Amino acid sequence: MKPPHIHVRSGDFEAKFWLHDLSVAANAGFPAHEIGAIIRYRRSQSDLLEGKWHEHFRN
Repeated sequence: MKPPHIHVRSGDFEAKFWLHDLSVAANAGFPAHEIGAIIRYRRSQSDLLEGKWHEHFRN
């Protein structure tokens, strides 16, 4: 199984972020300023997002 991560989609853009270190695993179309905004939001919700990921995958 892949490490905990999230996908963000908007229109034709998609990005994948690793939850453990906020890094971008893949980016298809998001400009840098939007990636920065997503990372800032992700940072503010890190405990919630990681908890939900583990709850969903039961590990």
